[in-house]
Amino acid sequence: MKRFNKKHIVLLTILAIFSSCAELDYQVDSGIEVEKPTSVIDEEAINAYDVLKSYTGDLVLGANASSGNISGTSALSTLLETNFVEVTPSSELNQNAILSNDGIYSFTSIENYISRAEERGLSVYGDAIVSSTNQSSSYLNSLIAPYTFYTPLFPNFVIPGPLNDGSFTGWGVEGNLTVENYLGQPCVKMVNGASEGEGSATSLKSPEYRVDEGAKFEITFYVLSNVIGEGRVVFTGLNENEPELDWTGAGVETPTFKTKVGWNKIQFQVNDFDGSGALSFKIEMGYTSNATYFMNIQGISLINVNGSVDNPDEIFLECEDAQQIGQFFILETGDESSISGGEYLEGIIDGDRETYDTSTGFPTDAANTDMQFIYTFNVLTTGSYHIWLRHRCHQPYGGDDSWFFSVDNNEYFYPNGIENQNSDSWAWSKHFDGNGDSFDLEAGEHTIAFKIRESGHYFDKIYITMTTNEPTGLGTAAIAQEEVNLDLTSQEKAKIVRGSLETWISGVLNACKVGVDAWTVVKDPMDDGNPQELKTGKNKELADGEFYWQDYLGPQYAAEAFIMARDSSKPGDLLFISDYGLEKNLVKCRGLLAYIDYVEGQGAIIDGISTQLHLTLSSDKDKVASMLELLAATGKLVKISDLKVSLDASDPTAEMLQEQAEMYKSVVEMYNEYVPASQQYGISLAGADDANDEKYGLWNANYNRKPAYAGFADGFARD
Repeated sequence: MKRFNKKHIVLLTILAIFSSCAELDYQVDSGIEVEKPTSVIDEEAINAYDVLKSYTGDLVLGANASSGNISGTSALSTLLETNFVEVTPSSELNQNAILSNDGIYSFTSIENYISRAEERGLSVYGDAIVSSTNQSSSYLNSLIAPYTFYTPLFPNFVIPGPLNDGSFTGWGVEGNLTVENYLGQPCVKMVNGASEGEGSATSLKSPEYRVDEGAKFEITFYVLSNVIGEGRVVFTGLNENEPELDWTGAGVETPTFKTKVGWNKIQFQVNDFDGSGALSFKIEMGYTSNATYFMNIQGISLINVNGSVDNPDEIFLECEDAQQIGQFFILETGDESSISGGEYLEGIIDGDRETYDTSTGFPTDAANTDMQFIYTFNVLTTGSYHIWLRHRCHQPYGGDDSWFFSVDNNEYFYPNGIENQNSDSWAWSKHFDGNGDSFDLEAGEHTIAFKIRESGHYFDKIYITMTTNEPTGLGTAAIAQEEVNLDLTSQEKAKIVRGSLETWISGVLNACKVGVDAWTVVKDPMDDGNPQELKTGKNKELADGEFYWQDYLGPQYAAEAFIMARDSSKPGDLLFISDYGLEKNLVKCRGLLAYIDYVEGQGAIIDGISTQLHLTLSSDKDKVASMLELLAATGKLVKISDLKVSLDASDPTAEMLQEQAEMYKSVVEMYNEYVPASQQYGISLAGADDANDEKYGLWNANYNRKPAYAGFADGFARD
């Protein structure tokens, strides 16, 4: 039996009467009766209604609105103030509007929103705290991304052997220190006990290293922390052996450094030597109780940035060690007397040589794109660098002796002045970019790339220098720079994500303590394709702003979110869970209710359920009624949010507008019928006007009332 009963709509009856025969309802001074147009009669009937909030009683009547909607003296802001008691921010509470990609929180936009709403006598509904969309995804993903570093291109005085084998020969050890592989990387594991102690209680002291005249030492290490921890480095051999330093490049010198959960890079320089000619350092991590640290052994380095090659102003790179070598051959000769390192690259191509514009030096086509090798390297000193290449032509192709090159991913350039070196012997050639023979490089990471112009060329070594030295022979020995990737376990990722979630929830609730009394804590948890399962971002390409907390914290993420929200909210705040499409898919509705049972079984308390209701003229009212019955059966508060009845036509007919009014009226009637008054929180509209193509509002783009206004108001009339 059809369970939904249509009720009489006063407005539509009036309209029907007026439409059948227009009244002669007023006279002009001449005494001539004028027939009033039907459209005027219809409009007058709708305008005879009072403001909406006068019909809703104790129900909270709200609407979605942006900060601009409630600002100033516009018609829309006045409309919101006179008809509603609550507004829901459009985007001002989105995480990506508050939390920047570099981890900085700014609550200015939502604080201003609350202030403007209060000025108009409107309360604010907090929708939503935790969702899978509109998140600061770039920042969140950066917290759990693998950490990549390159070993120094300069001699490292730290000999890793005694650390790798766990003997610690020559090193001083205090506390619980062992050597373990962490995700395939050998690390010194440092474990603190339950009682907070001195930093030196868990420490690793290096051997002594010689200090040459004019030396400046740079110390680097990478440490994984399972908590927010603390550490420092102390020395022997400095005038001040317990210095305050800028440990992480933040620009502030402090006695100790703080560690975040995850990988931390500690890097600093010292040159305040005491004249003894020796230096040792001790890494102290004993400050924080119950902390566990992993210090990557390959990442512990002590280099002299003022040494000779060894010299930061002179960098030698082996071509065969490039991170990308394309379709080159690595040839091994074993003859290290004529070939640096005994290996070099050979490039062979088919077809004609690639041409270039003689006026610019740039290639005129995109040939030989696979015949390129790219080297990533670091420079410590900002300045102008000369770039040299040790190469050889391959006879009998004596004319095939040129190539293209690029610095820092700029356009490939023909190195003017190098062609016609028709020799089968190895030679060094300097690169020119058309504006000179040097390249300005900032301190940090850079790339150098070479591309074949024609067949018949060998590449052995690259020399990058700030000096005017011309390399000869094999040049100085190159230091192989290795890429090291430091990953995180799923447990550590979960801990990092959980910490970020707690910081976010406590931050936003504390910022909005005055002005917001009800919140959607978790929004849209259920999956549309698997309506009894949670959504996931796994095995899909995520859009900007997408981040799935449940993929890292598991199904209990919502329970944790509600517990965190309860801890940070003020007494009496109402906390909701929300989802959409529940009236279209009752399996999804039941899946949400089962998930609520699970969440509350984890110790969380949920006050209410919010259903986002997007309808059309063909929506099944029986399913809407069934959904409301299911939600009401939980005993929790029930809120209809984001309510809209959309029309397909951009220029709807009068009949369609009346059907829209009937649907709005029916929703309100069903809410009153199937949800007990004690469980009714209220209804919030998707928006006040229909100034878009969906035509779903109660007012048109000119803020004139539509039949839907009367239908919605009539729905609150109880039998």
